[in-house]
Amino acid sequence: LDRLPAACPFLVAQILFVVGAYIGTVHIDASPSCQAYRWLVWAALVTFGSVGALSFFAYLRPLQWLMRSPMIQQLQMLFMHRYKALRPPPYLYISDGGLIEPLGLFPLLRRRQSRIVVSDAAEDPELSMRCLRDALAICRAEGICSFYDPAAPHRDMEFVLQDFRNSCTGFLHLGVCYEPGPSGEPA
Repeated sequence: LDRLPAACPFLVAQILFVVGAYIGTVHIDASPSCQAYRWLVWAALVTFGSVGALSFFAYLRPLQWLMRSPMIQQLQMLFMHRYKALRPPPYLYISDGGLIEPLGLFPLLRRRQSRIVVSDAAEDPELSMRCLRDALAICRAEGICSFYDPAAPHRDMEFVLQDFRNSCTGFLHLGVCYEPGPSGEPA
């Protein structure tokens, strides 16, 4: 139900298309119906276009309802738009990182994000955390950042990962210490 307001403009545009197509096929030779067909199709296209354009301003409070639409999310991903606002969007979508780094961690670390949530769904029956270990190694090798345990920052990551493997907690909380960038920006 919470996605219904975001779906309404698209439903209206679809209805305009269907009615326009019906008028266009039933009254092919009649001039007034041809004009009505054009108006309905243009109204549908303007509705789609204006909702799509307004979605890029969804950081404004009156337009935040647009962020509930999966169609809007796909449109913004197509244009590689990043939603940035004081409050997070109502839905967060999780994606796979790919073949080299399956956690999807590197793009977020390269953008120096302050909070990152990672879900590791790799097949790992022994809980070796191979994907996380590979990501840690690549981050060190590329000089992006280093990781630490916020509860005990002086501990080596190998011991932290072993403790997690032997514990019954369902999550691992790590801190990130970014290295200064090439232009010398602070971590």
